[in-house]
Amino acid sequence: MNISHDDQFDLAPINEVPLENAEAVLDRMRVTRQDQVARLGVLVRQWTEIAQEYRRRLREALGSDAYEQLRAAVEQDKQSRSSRPEAPLDLKIGQSNRDVLWKGHSGSADRLLEKLEIDPEVLHAEKKRAHKEFRRLLPKLQEQNGTQVVIVDADQVPASVRNGTTRALTFFAPPYSDSAFGHTSETYGGFRGSAIQTASANKDTGLVTTTVDVSNLDAGDADFARTQAAGLVGLWFHMPTQGKLDVWVEAQCRRATHHLQLIDEFGVSDANIGQTNQIAFRAQGGSTATPLVTSLASGFRVRDDDSGSWDVDAFAPGHKFWAHMFSEASFPKGTWVHVEVGTQTVTDSFTNDMEVFSTANFRYTITRAAVGSTGG
Repeated sequence: MNISHDDQFDLAPINEVPLENAEAVLDRMRVTRQDQVARLGVLVRQWTEIAQEYRRRLREALGSDAYEQLRAAVEQDKQSRSSRPEAPLDLKIGQSNRDVLWKGHSGSADRLLEKLEIDPEVLHAEKKRAHKEFRRLLPKLQEQNGTQVVIVDADQVPASVRNGTTRALTFFAPPYSDSAFGHTSETYGGFRGSAIQTASANKDTGLVTTTVDVSNLDAGDADFARTQAAGLVGLWFHMPTQGKLDVWVEAQCRRATHHLQLIDEFGVSDANIGQTNQIAFRAQGGSTATPLVTSLASGFRVRDDDSGSWDVDAFAPGHKFWAHMFSEASFPKGTWVHVEVGTQTVTDSFTNDMEVFSTANFRYTITRAAVGSTGG
């Protein structure tokens, strides 16, 4: 099990914000980041238990001897194939190559299972159960009044917000006051590869970027990785009344792509890979903080048991859209609240003897942000 975390922020108070208020927000930001790492540690331990339980159930269902022979044969098969000189695979596997890879791996797997007298349905049933447990622990997408929060096009935004004429909101545009970016990753099992994240935020232009790369080059029978990156720009908002934050964000796409390549290492392999991109905000003010609130921008998931390659453009460059979100916490009247708005990208991967090459790349310009209080 491995956990890595990095978070950088450049808090810049404006003249109207008292120094003690800015210092309190800075302290709260540090505590919030520490809490986030602690929650991720709990999640990793739960995933570890799922992987260990999967192996225990499989060993029990197959018998210890058959299980050990199966794992030894899989490793031997992978080593024999890796020792043979092969032409490098193109990142976009054609259907004919995909069929050749699948038939070759599937045939050797079928012969091995028959030799060991293993029912393939037992393997499929246990894998299905493990995938279901894995997905159950993934953080849920944000909901508002029982409805999933998603981005909307401009024509679905009230005209007074779209035109910037409503007095209920304060509008902000580049240059913003400050910026923050960071990433976290967790890996477990036979994960032999990398989980790399890059993020940036430019307060002067409003450009926020995230790139999440996950590669598993020599998978074991129960590997997982979860990695996320966020880029945010910051602003200060003075609460006119007590209430929750009412936040609108306008973003313009610069790049929004999903790429995934899977290479079957053995005929009974499978993978469950998800890439999620969100528009997000979080806020701290006084002794109050609200965790990251998100609005789904693009989701991509593949569950497959053979080799393949997928490339998806979520949006065309230049496309504009809006996100509308509310804070979980309520802030007192007169509080100076530091609000960060931007984007977050998350990739989760649960694989069984499957090589993975996953990249999610999202870049937006936060052209406007509008903040108000639900208290009026």
